[in-house]
Amino acid sequence: MCRWPLVDKDDLRDALALSPVAAWAAAADDGASVLNDAAYSVLFRQVGRQLQCGLSVVVDCPLARLSLYETAASLAAQVGGPACAPAASRRTACLC
Repeated sequence: MCRWPLVDKDDLRDALALSPVAAWAAAADDGASVLNDAAYSVLFRQVGRQLQCGLSVVVDCPLARLSLYETAASLAAQVGGPACAPAASRRTACLC
C-alpha cells in the first residue's frame, strides 16, 4: 500500500471556491482563472513543504502549461529528487 501524500489541485480549487476568496475572484474578469491560479499556488506550496519534510508526493493536476511542469520539476530538484515524467494524459506528476 502506497502511503504518499496526494495533493490534488481540484480539491484545492473547490475549497477556495467555498472561501471568501471566491467573492474576490468573482469580481475579477476571469474568476475561474483566479481560483485556478490560487489553487496552483497553494498546491505547489504544499508540495514543497512535503518534499522539505523528506516525503515523496503524488501531485494530481492538469499540467496544462509547460510552466506548471517546470515548477514541479524545480521543486523536486531543490530537494535532490527526480521529477517523474507526466503521464500520457499529462494529468499527474509524481515527485519523489
